[in-house]
This record gives sequence, structure tokens and C-alpha cells, in this order.
Amino acid sequence: KVKLADTNIKYQVMSPFDTALIPIYVSKKTYTYDTINYSTCENKPLKVSDPNIFRWYDNTKDTTKTFTATGNYWYETKTNCDLKRTQLYIKLDISKYDTIKQTSCDSFTYKNTTYKNSGTYTFKYIGSNGCDSFYTLDIKINQSKRTNLNHFSCTPYIWLDSTYSKTGTYTRLYKTIKQCDSLVSLNLNIGLNDKINLTNGINYTAQQDSVSYQWYRCNPWRRITNETKRTFTTTTKGSYAVVISDAKGCTDTSDCIALYSSGFANTIQRNVVIYPNPFNNHLTIELDKIYKGTNIKIYDLTGRQILNNNYLNRESIELDLKEIAKGAYYLQIETDSETLFFNILKD
Repeated sequence: KVKLADTNIKYQVMSPFDTALIPIYVSKKTYTYDTINYSTCENKPLKVSDPNIFRWYDNTKDTTKTFTATGNYWYETKTNCDLKRTQLYIKLDISKYDTIKQTSCDSFTYKNTTYKNSGTYTFKYIGSNGCDSFYTLDIKINQSKRTNLNHFSCTPYIWLDSTYSKTGTYTRLYKTIKQCDSLVSLNLNIGLNDKINLTNGINYTAQQDSVSYQWYRCNPWRRITNETKRTFTTTTKGSYAVVISDAKGCTDTSDCIALYSSGFANTIQRNVVIYPNPFNNHLTIELDKIYKGTNIKIYDLTGRQILNNNYLNRESIELDLKEIAKGAYYLQIETDSETLFFNILKD
């Protein structure tokens, strides 16, 4: 056996038969280094392969190895007498995961998409590092409320913080405990239909059906005996009205319709302002001008007169009505030039 040194040198070789100097040439071993930087995504593992690999950092001898974590690694290759160590600097960029939590009313729009149902929605996109990233949309959709209320009232109706004296639909918008809009609509009917029609110059007909009727003559206000049908027929010149009532206790009075001898009827014109109506204790009458004399009468629905006052040179009149009972009344205003009739209500 001959131990060779890493140099070119001659060695003496002896055998039982001969002795000689034989030059033996030994190639000196070279050792080189290399460095490689790798960058990839965590969902795309890096595979390193080289058929000349004979040793890894962990003393394995695989020619192929897959990396799934960021770190510093190395492997050695051997070609003839040359050794090469390759240093690997591997960076695995992680995917990005974002969660967006959102509470909304009725719907929520994100990235041009509208969502109307609660749920969890996940989407993939390419992040700034070129790797797959994900965002999760966690949506809670609360619904707005729509409520319709139907109500009939004989007198002005108090709803929430307002008093309504006319038939109509009234809407209120407020926030629920979850801060969504809640819309409440009140379909309100106040009183009865107190309109009457005059046909053929002699036939008065109440527009409201299925109620009780009592016809009255206006100026002065008095009940017409036995006239309790929906239609009242007369050829007597004068002004007439009807008081209607239903089973719920509602009572209303029509305007006075004047019948003249010519057979034509006119609705008494209202050219004054009365307020407040309904009233509590005081009622104010604003005339359109100053009249030398004004007579004010008030009748209850049975035709009983409960007030008869005269005023001189007045344009504004205030009535003290705290002594009369609550209910509906008929107001008659007679001036120098005309007679007017109004329905009034004391709360």
C-alpha cells in the first residue's frame, strides 16, 4: 500500500523481484463555494435537484430535496476530484389572510358586489409579493322593518307625539335597536263621510252609507221630525244638513246646503278662520273684515241652542266655552252680509 500525498512526487517502490523509483502524480483536490438565493410562495414548495449531489446539510444523500420553510441550507456536489458546496438562502413568502367583519342594514356592497344575506364569503387574489392571498368577508345583515297600522277614530287621533284630525296615511321613520330604518305607516280614517249631494234640485242624499241619519234645517238649527233616511226630499226653500252616526259611537255633521226657489243649491261659503278646532276651553273666530254686527250661535247635535251672543264692530271674536261639555257642536256665524256654518269639536 502506498500513501499518496497531495503533490507531484516520486516514490520508491520495492518488490521481491525489483526496486525502482516510479513517479506517481496525484491531482490536488479543489474545494469551491457558491451561494444561491431563492424566493417562492409557501403554497409553492421549492424543489432543488442536482444529480451530482452527494451530501446535504443533514448528511442525507438525496439528489432532490423539497423545502417548505424559510432558512439557510447547503449541499455538496462532487465532480471527479472537485468538491463544491452550494449555500442556499431560501425565503418562502407566506400567503396573506384578511378578515373583514361588517354589519349592515338590508344589504352591503363590497368590490362592486351587493350582498343581501348574512354569511361568510372567501375570495382569493394575488398579493403584492406575487403569492396567493385570501380575504374573508364576514357579513351580518339586519333587516329594516316595515309596519302598516290601520286605525279608525271618531275624533282627532293622537299617534306618537302628534294629533291628526284628517283622514290620510302618515309615516314615521325611526331606528331599531340595531340602528336600521324602521318605517311605520298609519292608515287613518277620521270620522264619517259628512258630504251630501243635492240632485234634481230637491233630493238631499248623504254619501255615507250604513249609518243612522237625522236631517236638520239650518238657520235656525232645528231637527226635522221623522227625516231619518239616507235621502231627504223637500221643495221648501232653506238650508239643510244631516247628522250621521254609526254603531261605534261616531257622529258627524254635514255642511249646510242651501236650496233656493229656483231649485239650485249652493254650499255655504266659509270666509272666516276658526281655531283651534278641536278646542279645549276657548275658540277664536277671525272674520275677513270688521262687521258692524255679528251674531254667534252654537247648537248641539240634537238642535238645542247653547249659545247666542251678539258682537259689534268686531273682526276677531274669542269665545269662552269652558262650561260646555266635550263633544261635537254646530257653529252659526251671521254677519251683516251672510250666514256661515261650521262643525266644531271640544276635546
